[in-house]
Amino acid sequence: MGEALSTALASLLVSSPANGWIFFIRADQIEYINTVYGRDEGDTTFRRIGEILAAAAPLQLYRHAGPVFAAMLTGNTAQALETAERFRKSVAESTELVEPFSVSVALLSTDEVDDREEVFSLGVSRLTNARRRGGNTVSAVSHAEEEDAYSSGTVIVIDPEIEMLTVLIREIESRGLTVMTTTDGLEALQMVSQFTPDVIVSEINVPKIGGFELRAKLREFEELGDIPYVILSHRQNDDLIREAAALQIVHYHKKPVSALLIAELVTNLAATRHHRETFA
Repeated sequence: MGEALSTALASLLVSSPANGWIFFIRADQIEYINTVYGRDEGDTTFRRIGEILAAAAPLQLYRHAGPVFAAMLTGNTAQALETAERFRKSVAESTELVEPFSVSVALLSTDEVDDREEVFSLGVSRLTNARRRGGNTVSAVSHAEEEDAYSSGTVIVIDPEIEMLTVLIREIESRGLTVMTTTDGLEALQMVSQFTPDVIVSEINVPKIGGFELRAKLREFEELGDIPYVILSHRQNDDLIREAAALQIVHYHKKPVSALLIAELVTNLAATRHHRETFA
């Protein structure tokens, strides 16, 4: 947390304990832009998003950790929600970015928190909620408050022969998880960047970006690098096992494999990640 933001938060908590509002605004697909277009374009995109947000509302905008901005407001609930929605729409409707883009907006009030550490923790929780819903949304409640409204986790399955995994997908979904599928590694990168799933299941041989290459790219980003990664592939030999180990892939299974076994594994991995995020 930058010094300017930290000082502003401390002041807001003291001066407006009942009608202060804090916004955390995260660029949803910035990891995808960095990977596909390069970090220079990613930096340019992020700066432009900052300009769009600054023009959307007459508030001081602060740079927070990673691809996140913060802003503060003193006012009523209606004003806070309207401002959060203005932030969201300003980016979603912009035609000035390299690709269509969106932001996740976390909104919290000063009467929910006692100190700056709680502000940060609650902001992270609500940004996670927003990204689980695909971004381009405003989250004003925490994960624990939304548990009953959403599935217990999201899984992305990547395989060029996705129809061969129908039984596995049904087994995973029967356990209350949402499954998203793609046959394309580049599309998978965009999906992971936008949704931050709980588990990724991938074949090695995937068009455009292979399973191992995708894992390597995700490890470049703190938020995405620790997503549990399961390989299901017809290919398995000593060299590939060593490559998987170097990428810290500990779940590597050779097809054909029991759908029940993998569904149980994925469910346990998702539950562990979910629990860690909830109580972080």
